[in-house]
Amino acid sequence: MVDDAQWLDRESAAVLTFVARRLHADSIAMLLAVRDPWDTQALLADLPGFQLTGLPAREAGQLLRADVPALDDQVGRRIVAETSGNPLALIEVGRELTPGQLAGQVPLPELLPLGHQLEERAADRATTRGGWAASAAFLARAAVLTPDPGTQGRRLLAAARAEIAAGAPDKAQLLLDRSRDHLEDRRQEGLAKKAQGAIYQALNQPAQAAAVLLAAARDLAAFDVRLARAALLDALTAAAISGPLALDGATALELAATARDMPLAPEQAPGPGDLLLKAASTLVLDGHRAAAPLVRVAIAALKRDPSSSAEMLDWLGVGCYLAGALGDDAGMYALARRLERQARHQGALTALATALIYAGTANMFAGSLDAAQACFTERGAIEAARDCDCSLGTLVLSAWRGREPMALGLLARSRALLARDYEADALYTEAIDRLTDCPSTVQLARTQLLYGEWLRRRKRRAEARRHLRAAYTQFEEMGAAGFAERTRLELVATGETARKRNPETRNKLTPQEAQIATLASRGATNPEIASKLFISPNTVDYHLRKVFRKLDVTSRRHLAAAALASS
Repeated sequence: MVDDAQWLDRESAAVLTFVARRLHADSIAMLLAVRDPWDTQALLADLPGFQLTGLPAREAGQLLRADVPALDDQVGRRIVAETSGNPLALIEVGRELTPGQLAGQVPLPELLPLGHQLEERAADRATTRGGWAASAAFLARAAVLTPDPGTQGRRLLAAARAEIAAGAPDKAQLLLDRSRDHLEDRRQEGLAKKAQGAIYQALNQPAQAAAVLLAAARDLAAFDVRLARAALLDALTAAAISGPLALDGATALELAATARDMPLAPEQAPGPGDLLLKAASTLVLDGHRAAAPLVRVAIAALKRDPSSSAEMLDWLGVGCYLAGALGDDAGMYALARRLERQARHQGALTALATALIYAGTANMFAGSLDAAQACFTERGAIEAARDCDCSLGTLVLSAWRGREPMALGLLARSRALLARDYEADALYTEAIDRLTDCPSTVQLARTQLLYGEWLRRRKRRAEARRHLRAAYTQFEEMGAAGFAERTRLELVATGETARKRNPETRNKLTPQEAQIATLASRGATNPEIASKLFISPNTVDYHLRKVFRKLDVTSRRHLAAAALASS
């Protein structure tokens, strides 16, 4: 049985209806419940169906009167007509109207209220049945059908938040942009900024996320300090990711200090989010020793709270980070598994990606490398589906296995990009040393470019030139014009003139390439060439591929004539 099939995505609906059409010969029944209107309803056009309607007018009136005894007959008939006999709507609308309106003494509004409880229940039901994507579809559709601008803006904002949880930041941005013209006060503007920060975070722009979330917290502080602190917790998480790349005014230190200056009211009991914010702020401001007991208290509160709300998705992610920061691998794994289960159940792809990276890391530290690889592979698939790249987990695992020099080099480079100045220098050097022993010249050149840029920004121009020259030569030789031009401009910024190479010089063989081409044209194998020139067979293979490209040949058979003509 598939209930609320209108919330299915088109691909899932197509698969289910394909199966349904082929069940006529089997003792199996498939029941799909769907409500109108539905943009993929044409998929069900050739399936046998039965249309359910609301209660008949007499029975609907009886149900309404049982809940509202002092009901005016004319008022009752209008409620039954406008709710089409929907039992839940009958009860909810009856409870939204005042006693005077129900008794016919006060005029009814032009549009009967839907009822917040009905709206919330329907959204929650959509989330339970079809995940956050279904909830977003429901709320977006409700917004389209809503004439009141303020209510429409509130529903669009809720739909945007649901799309963020579902892992669809682009859809969320469209809904958020539509809501901006209908925001009624500074509180809603703060909620919109909070949603914008979450979108930036989902798009892997943590520095921008932290800045916008800080602005959201300031807007919300006057209306709901707990909501403001929730925005600060998200901001602090984003700032921890951006590290030295954080924007001025929204660094981890500044956000932690702001959190301390925004306490709960004395009568407000701290919830899991408040405890997590206190622990995270203390970790930044006072260090691990002071934060450790607070982290333990916050994680214990998370474990006691059985809820599965959208806030819990965020809290569990922060709990994983804090547990990992203090070396509590078992705690990180337990929270990551709970986050994974909730995210899978609710179709929350953003949270699932977070859970997988923490679960993979915990598995790796526990020595379960195959389980870690499975987590990192799935995380990579999720990011690829969002047109993002996340190979860091796999690189870490390869480095952990100790069998991939290139993985170790790329890991060192990734760490250098996120490190503080006193750490980055040694990490860049390590990356270059490791990549020098690999056949992937393109990664070596990119690392030398990054290191050269880093050195130049720190006024170490002479050192920068050495690495930038090496990168520029390699980019030119491989024909990577965009990278070569970027490197040339960096060299110019150091005070050195880098001449652009023309196609003729670019295609000319270097002395080593000419030597390798000559030996290969005489029939020598790669190991034989390597032995003669005291280099590795991988290096020979790399240079031969460059020779083939420069001379526009595809085999050794054509190499002799081409090499002679080139020389």
